[in-house]
Amino acid sequence: MAVLFAVIAVFVVCGSAVTVVVSRISRVKLTVGKFVLSIVVTAVIAGTVASLLIAALAKVGCTRDMPCEYGGLMEGGLFTGALWLLLYSIAYVVGAFVIARLQSRSQAAAGNDA
Repeated sequence: MAVLFAVIAVFVVCGSAVTVVVSRISRVKLTVGKFVLSIVVTAVIAGTVASLLIAALAKVGCTRDMPCEYGGLMEGGLFTGALWLLLYSIAYVVGAFVIARLQSRSQAAAGNDA
């Protein structure tokens, strides 16, 4: 159970760091609420994208005469976990840039209207 909490803590800390770096690059001023919301939304998007890609990759080697898990993708836990983590990380960084870009545009629009 302690390992699970450590993994979750690493995901939160790394996600927070990526969100801060991306917001600084995009010159977005984040409040605490926007910061937390950015982390949560980006994590959900990245987790969904990574899980869907893993599911799609698992079905690539399927044939009619053997089950989809036969290729070892779903049985090789370490390989699957590493692949999911790689896809999650890429999707998280892309999602963070998209969210920062949207927040930057909304701040610019709010600044132009005022």
